[in-house]
Amino acid sequence: ALHRATENNYEKVLETLLNNNADINLHTEGGEASLHWAAINGHREPSSNTVVHLLLGSGAEVAAQSGEGKTALSIATE
Repeated sequence: ALHRATENNYEKVLETLLNNNADINLHTEGGEASLHWAAINGHREPSSNTVVHLLLGSGAEVAAQSGEGKTALSIATE
């Protein structure tokens, strides 16, 4: 649910999940954490910055690598 909320830029859902102790650094089967999805979505939705701030403020691992070995920062700058 956390990844889906991040991917779709659902700020209120994301806030609710984070307030209920969702695992912020859980990776999908493909290796992406929520912060990776926020970086991917940032190319399509400039408003996703709020989602990024929510994730970072909740302790998302900035240096976490995706299944392809990419960090959220490297994805955001592609």
